[in-house]
Amino acid sequence: MIKVENLLFNYGKKKVFDHFQLNLSGGSIYGILGPNGVGKTTLFQLLSGLTFPNDGRVIVNGHVPKKREEGFYQKMVYLPEDLTTPTVSPYQYVKLLGPMYPNYDEQIFLTYSERFGIDYNQVFNTMSAGVLRKAWLAVVLSYQTPLLMLDEPSKAMDIEGQRLLRKMLLEIQAEGRTIVLSTHHLREMEQLFDHVTIMNETGHVVLSQPVDTLTQDFRTEWIDVKPTSTAVISYERSSRGYLALFKEPSDSGSDIPLELIYNGLTKRKEV
Repeated sequence: MIKVENLLFNYGKKKVFDHFQLNLSGGSIYGILGPNGVGKTTLFQLLSGLTFPNDGRVIVNGHVPKKREEGFYQKMVYLPEDLTTPTVSPYQYVKLLGPMYPNYDEQIFLTYSERFGIDYNQVFNTMSAGVLRKAWLAVVLSYQTPLLMLDEPSKAMDIEGQRLLRKMLLEIQAEGRTIVLSTHHLREMEQLFDHVTIMNETGHVVLSQPVDTLTQDFRTEWIDVKPTSTAVISYERSSRGYLALFKEPSDSGSDIPLELIYNGLTKRKEV
């Protein structure tokens, strides 16, 4: 589905990706995590053909994105973090562009709009930030592409909107479609992920594996006092004490909070 090999990309003299590697198969929900400025948005732009690599190989759905072939764009959709605000309504927009996608379904657009509680006849540039994101999600989800790439899809959304989004994404994944998303709302979104990729502050992948295998490499333990051992790679404080994360296999098999792993691998020790 997505294969990136030895990717090199610079913004002028600033090196963003240096021999970057990524390999994602189909039919799952993939989380792309990392601090601000490490290149997550740039990665989405490279995968969608909006930006070209300096070197390396990028393959998405069997296509080379930089060729910008019609068949490539019929099978994927990318929703950026920074949304545009055209002077048309969502309904006018999908009536115009929806037919470009072979699986577009107007009824699905109307259903998603109703579930999100948006007025699909309201013009984009009059919407609040949260409503705008819901409207764009209703648009791109109605295209029913095999691959969806979503950059911060829950940004500015209220609690109910985030709940609905999680439910919709699970429904889409159950149809065998692939979702790749980035988020800083880890606690709200982590239960969606089948696979997680974490990039550190230098843009290098420090972890990329299925979520259900994380206990093979990490374990947690409750302790009473603030951890000082160098064996603890991150921790969080609660009314129970301190939940500490260790880089060693777990005996319990219980879920490990992704935020602990993220903070440990990106050198943000305390949650």
